[in-house]
Amino acid sequence: MTYVDNIVFFSYPIDIRAGGPAGYIANLQKGLNKIDAKNIAFINASNTSFVRVKVVKFLASIFSFCIPIRSVRSWVRNNIRLLLNLGHTTQWHINNTYFKKLRRYKFKTITCHCTPDALLIRDFLNKYNIKAKLMLMSHSPQPPSEEIYERALANQESDALEQLKYWQEIEKRAFETADIYIFPSKEALTCYTDKMKYLPDLIQKKRIVYIRTGCEQLKSDATKLEIRKKYNINTKFVICYIGRHNSIKGYDKLQEIASCILKQRKDVSFLIGGAFGPIQPLKHERWIEIGRCNPAEVLKAADLFVLPNKQTYFDLILLEVLSTGTPCLASGTGGNITVYNDTGALQLYDSVNDCVNNINMFLDSDINIKQDMCRKAYNAYLNNYTLEKFANNYIKIIDRIEK
Repeated sequence: MTYVDNIVFFSYPIDIRAGGPAGYIANLQKGLNKIDAKNIAFINASNTSFVRVKVVKFLASIFSFCIPIRSVRSWVRNNIRLLLNLGHTTQWHINNTYFKKLRRYKFKTITCHCTPDALLIRDFLNKYNIKAKLMLMSHSPQPPSEEIYERALANQESDALEQLKYWQEIEKRAFETADIYIFPSKEALTCYTDKMKYLPDLIQKKRIVYIRTGCEQLKSDATKLEIRKKYNINTKFVICYIGRHNSIKGYDKLQEIASCILKQRKDVSFLIGGAFGPIQPLKHERWIEIGRCNPAEVLKAADLFVLPNKQTYFDLILLEVLSTGTPCLASGTGGNITVYNDTGALQLYDSVNDCVNNINMFLDSDINIKQDMCRKAYNAYLNNYTLEKFANNYIKIIDRIEK
């Protein structure tokens, strides 16, 4: 049996290029490896098993596609999944696999990064009478149940409301069962307390710890000129956005901002990265969509990054932007406020007009002012959000909990 202070548990694969918990955990693991920390263990799904499940779901959807009756199509699809999996991905089998892995460790705390995982781990702790503290950290810019509900609505799923109620119950039980909550900052907490009416009462009874996120520095060997040429950009300035194309991320507000700037100026292009979503791209020759991308490359091409979240937690892309020394203009919400308070290295705005005015002032400012903003952004990253800073902050919090 291996003795550790903390287990970081996640029942999905991790990916340093992903957002949310997958990217958070991958960055944390890399940071802990850099400082040679030995007291933290990681348990998560393998990419191989996750890809297999996705392939099975795809095949089941294809086989049932031609069935016109929705209820019959759903029944056929589910049974095809079971047949293709040969019974090896039942919930019992998944839980038992994780329980076997967890039984190899003796630990004092365990951190879960999504609400179903918290309930799974509580079952494990109870089953084996383990006294370890259960810590819960969520990563969505809104309660996860609402994110699932909005996705179901976008997909025109008839049971969207039932899904919302189901996941709200999962969410509530998870926050009730956790011993300790982890948030990156007090400002990030507000996107939960505003919507989850029971949470303020729970917070009075629970312990909360705050751990700033960190990330791997983004680097690109290509020059700014080479990248702009690759995307056929000929304008003097490039404004960048990378993220999901949905409302909560402010993609629609970004389009309002861009429409004003593109109308006012001929010297600006917008370079937009990220998977396509429910909101259609802006139709303009200087609004350039490139889909999933290498963020280091896109940021190398940019003069300014705009982060237009309507609500935000602690956006990993903001830290990655700072790591490249790219000036950032962000909405005054959630973790954006935290980073501003920590560093003063970004500008906050509170409306579309305010953002448009700030963009114009930045673009028309002296080169020395722009260079100073670049230095401030990069120094903010070095002083606050490197992998080593992230890992050391995590270790300190775990040590403090143990005492």
